[in-house]
Amino acid sequence: MNKKFTPSIIFFLVITTSIMLFFSTKLTFNYDFESFFPKGDPDLEYYLNHRNQFGKDNTFLLVSAKNEPSIYRKDFLLKYDSLTKDLEHVKHVKEVISLTKLKNELITPTGILSVPFIHIDTPAKYATDSSLISQYPEIVDNLISKDAKHVSVMIWVDSIVSKDENDVLIGGIDSLLSKYNFESHFSGRFKAEHIYVNRMQIELGFFILCSMVLIVLFLFLTYRSLLGIIIPLFVILLSVIWSLGTMAIFHKPIDIMTVLLPTIMFIVGMSDVIHIISKYIEELRTGKTKDEAIKTTVKEIGLATFFTSLTTAVGFFTLYSTGIKPVQEFGVFTGIGVFFAFIITLSLLPLILKKIPLEKILANQNDKWEPVLRRLFVWVLRNKLSITLSTLFLIFTSIIGIYIIKIDVKLIDELNEGDPLKDDFIFFENTFSGVRQFDLSIKTKDTTSTLITYECLLELQDLHQYLEDSFEVHSSISPYSIVCALNRSVNGGNPEYYNIPSKKELKRLNRYLKKAIKTDKLSFYLANNLREGRLFGRMADMGSYPIKTKLDAFNKYKLKYKHLELKATGSALLIDKSNYNLSTNMLEGLAIAFVIVALIMGFLFKSVRVIIISFIPNIVPLVIIGGLLGFTGIGLKISTAIIFTIAFGIAVDDTIHFMSKLRIELQKGKNIIYALKRTFISTGKAIIQTSFVLSGGFLMLIFSNFNGTYYTGLLVSITLVIAVFADLLLIPILILYFYNPKKSK
Repeated sequence: MNKKFTPSIIFFLVITTSIMLFFSTKLTFNYDFESFFPKGDPDLEYYLNHRNQFGKDNTFLLVSAKNEPSIYRKDFLLKYDSLTKDLEHVKHVKEVISLTKLKNELITPTGILSVPFIHIDTPAKYATDSSLISQYPEIVDNLISKDAKHVSVMIWVDSIVSKDENDVLIGGIDSLLSKYNFESHFSGRFKAEHIYVNRMQIELGFFILCSMVLIVLFLFLTYRSLLGIIIPLFVILLSVIWSLGTMAIFHKPIDIMTVLLPTIMFIVGMSDVIHIISKYIEELRTGKTKDEAIKTTVKEIGLATFFTSLTTAVGFFTLYSTGIKPVQEFGVFTGIGVFFAFIITLSLLPLILKKIPLEKILANQNDKWEPVLRRLFVWVLRNKLSITLSTLFLIFTSIIGIYIIKIDVKLIDELNEGDPLKDDFIFFENTFSGVRQFDLSIKTKDTTSTLITYECLLELQDLHQYLEDSFEVHSSISPYSIVCALNRSVNGGNPEYYNIPSKKELKRLNRYLKKAIKTDKLSFYLANNLREGRLFGRMADMGSYPIKTKLDAFNKYKLKYKHLELKATGSALLIDKSNYNLSTNMLEGLAIAFVIVALIMGFLFKSVRVIIISFIPNIVPLVIIGGLLGFTGIGLKISTAIIFTIAFGIAVDDTIHFMSKLRIELQKGKNIIYALKRTFISTGKAIIQTSFVLSGGFLMLIFSNFNGTYYTGLLVSITLVIAVFADLLLIPILILYFYNPKKSK
């Protein structure tokens, strides 16, 4: 490295690091599950138009309270009513719906009479009140459980955007629940986002600390030197700071995906450092001076490291093909971070190594690796057939597993069993109508007609029954249920009149309906033109696979309706669709990665055979992991789908180092066996070491509170372990079987 450039390089690194460090302190945390909606999807556009007309489907929270043996106790009801009133004053709360607040509106000749469903101050009426309430379908399973031991409060919220606003909302509700000390449960989108963000903040610091501990431990065991620990750690820390600073510059907050970035940067950055230091030490042992050793290291490892950084970055960049914003941003910023690690390592590490006394570098280094690798190489050559047959068996078995992979995701899949947030979610599924919303767009096929015709209402009645039987949608409200409730109101609130009135009565009800429309009370369910509306209800989160199956059946069933045009929509369905689209998008991204890596290999080796040889040991781990997903029933979701492109981009690095070293040995005029042996021994140590660090680093992610992070860490770790075996066992065999260096020159 030219000495005249050294001050400029140091100045550039100091200034850039200072800027990045400043911006990294400005990083924020956020989580918005709507960001996982598939970008550019026509169903998303339809949903947004539907939402703009009728309102958001997911801006509610649920709070429950329990009383034994029944909620019909005066002291409990007074306390519950007080909680309801206090909730109305929490910042960002738009409306609170509760049993004690709800009024039974009766339409009389003299006007509308509002009668409370529960006469709190008159316990003598509780028996009559409870009997009436049990016959109101919009209340049972919605605001009161069937066993009358639980009541819930439905809290409709303003559109929360920032973390601070959400913290105020959730903090206010939590404070009230602590004050009233009910046996309560609390669930909903904003509650989940609040907890997710808080956990991300904790996990970011935890994983950075774990990464540093792992790297320090590895460096100590490898180099047995304080300098051997400080130098690589310093280089990697700069890479992390640059990556986080770049995110802050582009106003990208830490989310459930990018919380992994610092850990990945520690892991991937370490790989470059290990290869360079290992090669540098190897050259010093041959008697070269430090300048000569650095020159040879940069010449032989520098280009290979650039291409390994490129392939790793490609693995992350191809995540942009998912169409899911958090995954795209994770891929882009991590890919950029990989290049930062390369730039810092190649510019700074040689400068530092030149300043370290020779004896410090070689201290505690030994050649124990060489005899072990030599014996392993001989074993591989002697067992070529057994290794080949075993690999083919694993591939065949894994392909069977791939065919039984399912895409089945639940909204709470990110949460571990026993998590309080998950327990609350399940409670509302078991005790009430659930938390997952079901949203259906309803339009008349005849633009001259309205939804409040006798024929349309009959079809809507059938639709309600179908959805309850097939999807177990409860507490659903639509133009049909509005008309039924209106008919009940004009008949003294008698539950027997909760049905479609005669055509003559329907004309009379239309007058009341038009008055209600003008007051904007029904705008969530019915448009002013009466030709468009929505059916909104809640259901259990049975999983995306069974829901998709039921939706496919529903799309056929709805064709029987002559007057209604129906389309299932909603945020929950879009999340499901994201997971389904992801499998296809991941294959596209993986295909792009294959093509780019093939071009890189073609540029490096100018041989089709080498490209094929390089691909096989990196495809095998992916096939085996695919089979593992199928046989274990883990299923394909965002967290498991992204591992294929990430793992491929990282795993191929060792192959590039191996093949680059082999090319150098062959260019020295050595025969194929000797060149292969020298390559195996020279690169084998670095391959095993980097794979150990990479696998161990990803394995730390299993301590995450998020299942997605857990599976990403576990599966990438397993993939990289398989990849190192594939590199060391398969590449020598493939080269001996298929590679003819004379034809490849």
